[in-house]
Amino acid sequence: MLSLPAPVLGAAAATLEASPPPPPPAYGGPSHPQSSSAPRAGGRGGSRREFDPNRARAISRAKAAQDAESRPWSAMTGPFYSIDVECVAIGYGHDVSQRIPSRIAMVDGEGETVLDEVVRHDVDTATRIVSYLTPLTGLTREGCEVPTNKTLEEISELIRDKLPKDAILVGQSIHHDIEWLDLVKGVDYGDYVDLADIFRQRIPKVLISAGNAVKREGDEKGEVVGVGAVPEKKGGGSTTSADDATVGFPTRYRIFGLRHCCVHLLSVDMQS
Repeated sequence: MLSLPAPVLGAAAATLEASPPPPPPAYGGPSHPQSSSAPRAGGRGGSRREFDPNRARAISRAKAAQDAESRPWSAMTGPFYSIDVECVAIGYGHDVSQRIPSRIAMVDGEGETVLDEVVRHDVDTATRIVSYLTPLTGLTREGCEVPTNKTLEEISELIRDKLPKDAILVGQSIHHDIEWLDLVKGVDYGDYVDLADIFRQRIPKVLISAGNAVKREGDEKGEVVGVGAVPEKKGGGSTTSADDATVGFPTRYRIFGLRHCCVHLLSVDMQS
């Protein structure tokens, strides 16, 4: 895994979107559609859910496939920078099209603030704002209407001037920030690391079906498939391929919110 300086990750914690809570665990929980109807000890009514070794093997196999994935960020050496674009709402939906950039900050790999500017919107754009999302952004109407604020284009130019051309940008869903600032890879910066790609968990897409697939495979071979084992290629021979065809069943990623990562990695609650 890429060893990021804690201040960079901390700066990325200021990342704009309020991440939705993570989905329920892939296996378990009385409200989950995949939960067994078998009794569960210690739960409501003293019920207990029976352990399914095939489902456990499916979960372990998905993890093994993720371990076999390439990690391009592990070879990156920096310099690292983090850019945060805070947005206000121009609509009542949660789509990116319902937001416009209103504050941009950039810090370096030592956590030092390089730039922190509030955007000056033109009159037409300002009249479209329906909420400054103050509890999340800290922005207010008064702060956004200061005459000395710079335009988004002016701030983008400042970032280009201050950002090393070989910089590695770090952030949660940072591609949104890059697009809003109209930065060009290989011209304005070297590369980027999306924290959402690092702090995620590969799991079976449908656990029941994955468990059944593992069981069928074991039945066909007349043996029990080892926990965490990567399936063999048809015709023999082992493989470290991470694609679903090799795993033996469809998988998906459970994406963790930035707040979750900061709490467990930095012991910092960015919303407190």
